[in-house]
Amino acid sequence: MVQHTGLPRRTVVTAGGVSITAPSDTWADVATLPGIEVRDLVVVGDAVVARTGRADLEVLREVLLRRRGERGVRQLRTALALVRPRSASPTETLTRLGLCEAGLPEPELNAGVTDHHGQWLAEVDFLWRFARVLAEYDGAHHADPAQFRRDARRRAALEAAGWTYVQITAGTLYRPQEWAELIARLRALLT
Repeated sequence: MVQHTGLPRRTVVTAGGVSITAPSDTWADVATLPGIEVRDLVVVGDAVVARTGRADLEVLREVLLRRRGERGVRQLRTALALVRPRSASPTETLTRLGLCEAGLPEPELNAGVTDHHGQWLAEVDFLWRFARVLAEYDGAHHADPAQFRRDARRRAALEAAGWTYVQITAGTLYRPQEWAELIARLRALLT
């Protein structure tokens, strides 16, 4: 077995009987790769903390302190400020970053929604509780007919309870005109 340089400074965990670096150290290692941007580090950081929540935010902070003076630390510091514990996918992270970069208030992530009587309705991807606005990122699996029907019933229940429902798709994210329309709509709803 070959031990790689720097491995003794990293936290090592066992997965499937194999020793690997801990997710937090892997996050920091990614920052040393050529061409890595802050957005990439936020996506990885969100994935790391999605597993155990806020506890891993502290672990990321500790890793950052241990890496002082190393390549990529400046980007890691910027990324860490943007990492959130409740992002459920890379696309949700990229959507959230885009919404915030557009100057919109940061939404709650994967938050519970209730009706006026406090009855549970759903957990939604993006929530602006103060404005009673929510947004859902619908990936390709939402095109499945059974999933489409479930989504339609869920949306109807949320709207009947007074929530404004905004749908986001890959087209919304990657087509500039659709993205601009989404931002304009959300800006009007949130102000």
